[in-house]
Amino acid sequence: WFGALTVGLGNGAFWSLAPVFARDGGLDLNGIALFMSLVVLGGAIGQYPFGKISDRMDRRKVILACAVAVGIVGMILPVLAEMHPQGLLLGAFLFGLTAMPVYAISVANMNDHVGADGFVEASTCMLLVYAAGAVVGPMIASAVTGVFGFWTLFPYIGAVYAVFAVFV
Repeated sequence: WFGALTVGLGNGAFWSLAPVFARDGGLDLNGIALFMSLVVLGGAIGQYPFGKISDRMDRRKVILACAVAVGIVGMILPVLAEMHPQGLLLGAFLFGLTAMPVYAISVANMNDHVGADGFVEASTCMLLVYAAGAVVGPMIASAVTGVFGFWTLFPYIGAVYAVFAVFV
């Protein structure tokens, strides 16, 4: 359930605030669309290799690797964006690549520990926990970025995933 909460808190904040982040980072409408598309593309690409790896080894290790990677990407994305205009787009792709597979692998990990008669209840619980995080996460991130500036969106997300990495 902690994976579902993390994805809700972090990715929920992303989906709510990333277009504003990209706009404030200097992207025009087409740039914002490309930014968001690169996250989705990275997420789509990341599902297969991380899923395959998690089928062959302890899923928690893969979840930990993804969580650490999201934490790092979250902390360096503002630096990448400052260093080079394309850094924002590279950071978007890397974020999607590492953050988007976490929910699916967390669900797979949960399924490894639930009896065949408990899949529906466990999945329902995961979705409800995710939804709670997706409601609260954007509010927290909005408060953080309101106080410290829009560049703190990804460090906030990185911090959420860093806490998750410690938990894992």
